Amino acid sequence: RESLPLPRGAEEMIGKPWGGNEPRPSEASAFIIEKARSLAPGDSLTVISLGAATNLASAILLAPDIVPRLRAYYLGMRYLPQRKAWSKNEFNARNDMNALTVILETEGLDLTIMPASTAETLRFAKAENEKKLNARGPLGAYLWVRWQEVTGDAEEWIMWDLALVQAMLHPEWAERQQIRVPAEHPERRIKVYTSINADKMEADFWSAWPQE
Repeated sequence: RESLPLPRGAEEMIGKPWGGNEPRPSEASAFIIEKARSLAPGDSLTVISLGAATNLASAILLAPDIVPRLRAYYLGMRYLPQRKAWSKNEFNARNDMNALTVILETEGLDLTIMPASTAETLRFAKAENEKKLNARGPLGAYLWVRWQEVTGDAEEWIMWDLALVQAMLHPEWAERQQIRVPAEHPERRIKVYTSINADKMEADFWSAWPQE
């Protein structure tokens, strides 16, 4: 899809390993700022962070005026409902803890989080999806090769990113609650996905990608 812009993101985390909130300007953060500022009054820019929150946090630090215009979705951390507690021992969170702090503590930011603990219920079985991928042309065949390279002998793959995007596109397939941010941050409540309908998400994915 060469018509879609793909600005390059930051190569380093916000601040330093021991903390800080110095932004990391990049093509991606500049793109977010430009698009947010170009909106008509009352409109909002949806930003989905499927990895570290570095680019989103940098845009916020460089241009705080865009915060009311943002609708942010972040995939990361884990939420433990039985203990009403968070865990940051998770890949996306650990890749930029300082950026995560920025988005959690930015007052007025419309933030929705898909915890890894919720997304991990969306699992694609390897045996069931080999034929489905290979029936969908060169891209499907490429993804099947990548599946084997990345997962090795694993019999399933967690579709983390798809879970968040599907929950955003189909809110009826996900439960969302207002939950306090982790206790080490100033008190603020954000929206958190606590459950998803994995079966409907998987069926919709394949129906939206017809066989060739």
